[in-house]
Amino acid sequence: MTYVNERDPEKINRIQRRHSYHIMDEENKRNISLTTYFVWGTLLTFVTVQIIVTESRVLVQLAIRNGLPFISVNNFQHRK
Repeated sequence: MTYVNERDPEKINRIQRRHSYHIMDEENKRNISLTTYFVWGTLLTFVTVQIIVTESRVLVQLAIRNGLPFISVNNFQHRK
């Protein structure tokens, strides 16, 4: 768990907190890396980005928490 403290008002879009998790998928015997970014925008837009990386796919979820619809891209095929 890493906290980035930047008080510079010139940096409008900055990462406030970053949470990284490493999960072992017991069923498929593979590692899952989950990183969640909390980003603050100009209009106090709360954006949550979750990226799950496995051996065969990349799952990206983007949620904008200011009344806009939830945007989700599932089962995005990652080409090695």
